[in-house]
Amino acid sequence: MKSVLPILIILLGSSGFAFADPLVGAYDLQGAKIVSEGAYFWLEVTNNWGVSGGQGGASDVYIRLPSDFSIHAVCINNEEVGENVSTVNGTGLQIAISLDPADRAEILLSAPFLANNETVRHVIINVGIISSLGGAIMVSDFHMSVVGLAFLPSPDALETEYERLLNENANLNQTVDAMQSHVDGLNSQVVNLTAERDALSQKVASLNTEVANLNSQLSNELFAFILASVAAVLVIGATAYLVIRRRRPAQRVSAG
Repeated sequence: MKSVLPILIILLGSSGFAFADPLVGAYDLQGAKIVSEGAYFWLEVTNNWGVSGGQGGASDVYIRLPSDFSIHAVCINNEEVGENVSTVNGTGLQIAISLDPADRAEILLSAPFLANNETVRHVIINVGIISSLGGAIMVSDFHMSVVGLAFLPSPDALETEYERLLNENANLNQTVDAMQSHVDGLNSQVVNLTAERDALSQKVASLNTEVANLNSQLSNELFAFILASVAAVLVIGATAYLVIRRRRPAQRVSAG
């Protein structure tokens, strides 16, 4: 962890934080909008003059920046060229480059180190085309900010925050593991309940079959009972009739 922090500070101190939307017109300009003090960053300028069939040709583009910025390299179409740098009124540096249509220039710069009492410095970089008469046309202002390292968290604060994030991540992992275990338990319960439901369904089906069989058997037995009852009634009735028939002649003879 101790070795990670210096690397993080170096990265914060030597790279841009964000990129600007391009300034669209006769040329495009893209570059870092926020850098830390002492950071290296690129500005990219593309000549759009005459690209879409116009009469434009090569253009002398200039980039004017504060004098305490440093220029390290200038490339056109990925090939390094010599810097044509001049001082403007003793307060700024100016890079002049000639770009054909669709040419792209990349300028490697580094931001200055700020004074102890500075936390953020807002900077304006002027970009324009130098006319054949020596004046400047199509001038645009590119705004960016240089952030002091004192404005950034200290290594101890970064380490504390890093440890806090590690602990939070560990706690989240434990929570996830516990939730996963709970989910696994619920899934197991679902499997068991499904098996019990299937067993109950089979038992209910078996009981329904038994009830149907019992109903059928009961119907058959009831039908047989009814038949037997009817037969018994008929037999009893016939027997009673015969008994009565036999007694009547005997009574008539004895009466005469």
